[in-house]
Amino acid sequence: MKISKQWRQVSFQIPLSLTFLSTHFKQVSEPTKLLANCECLKNLTCLNLYLTRIDNDGVKYIAASKYLKNLTSLNMKHNQIGSEGVKYISMSEGLKNLTSLDLDYNQLGNEGVQYISMSDCLINLTCLNLKHNQIGSEGVKYISMSEGLKNLTSLDLNNNQIGNEGAQYISTSDCLINLTCLNLKHNQIGSEGVKYISMSEGLKNLTSLDLDYNQLGNEGVQYISMSDCLKNLTSLNMKHNQIGSEGVKYISVSEGLKNLTSLDLDSNQIGREGMKYIAASKYLTNLTSLSLNRNRIGNEGVKHVSTSDCLQNLTSLSLNRNRIGNEGAQYISTSDCLKNLTSLSLRRNRIDHEGVKYISTSECLKNLTSLDLDDDV
Repeated sequence: MKISKQWRQVSFQIPLSLTFLSTHFKQVSEPTKLLANCECLKNLTCLNLYLTRIDNDGVKYIAASKYLKNLTSLNMKHNQIGSEGVKYISMSEGLKNLTSLDLDYNQLGNEGVQYISMSDCLINLTCLNLKHNQIGSEGVKYISMSEGLKNLTSLDLNNNQIGNEGAQYISTSDCLINLTCLNLKHNQIGSEGVKYISMSEGLKNLTSLDLDYNQLGNEGVQYISMSDCLKNLTSLNMKHNQIGSEGVKYISVSEGLKNLTSLDLDSNQIGREGMKYIAASKYLTNLTSLSLNRNRIGNEGVKHVSTSDCLQNLTSLSLNRNRIGNEGAQYISTSDCLKNLTSLSLRRNRIDHEGVKYISTSECLKNLTSLDLDDDV
């Protein structure tokens, strides 16, 4: 089919978003080369090459392309990219318009991070995802000192090995002051590292902080709760951190955390006593999402939630694996305080048909759109 020259030119002005599947890249180098040299993609703004087995050579084609200069978002997670491939990206004049770069699950290491940090071509980045890339405290040091990454608002370093030292570099950085979202999940950070974060003037703009799967303990939670620098947080994740009822007490009496709308404390040891603190907190009244899976809360803990005037804004409640029986199900189903719930998860508890009947006939749970009771009945 023939088209006019004018129509062809107009078509080049339409912003494009393109996603490739791994099945499209059975032979990696040739498709990548064709993609990079395709004139028809010169108005592409978003390119997703997730799990396509692209290696350093493939990245070289993308970085050198004269037709991909309008890209603002590049996703190359789950590939075989090392420090050499990242070097090509970092030196690419053609990728200067990138605002979002996702390199999850590659093999960048500290050297690869150094290239990104020293780049004059990635200064427009606002979102950088480096999850699972063998990055240590040295790599984080490069990021924290990078003038070129000053526009970052979101930084994901999930599943690396930055430790307390890396947390200190981030906390004392003058270049990361625009961050609003910081993910440090699975990074061997203890109470010392959290102390640095909690005292950081440079992290005052944070609204979302993820510290899942570290070693905070009650002491680490105390630092966060007493912080004058984390008052803008609306989302806080601290699952699997050896937090007990004492740690939850710190959270519940923290005026600095009164803006929280989402709190995740899965897989800790808060128990029914910790649940009592949360339910009675005058500072957690803005919570809309609360996740307390695997916390040995039991029926009595559920009673505290169900009778809490402070948790009336909850729309999502997750209490999986908490030894909750029919009695707990009854507390929830008769609660006037939980009538705004749209999502309720009680999977893997001790609820049988009787408990399900309480929930299914509840006048108070009429707003539910999602209910998970898997492995209960």
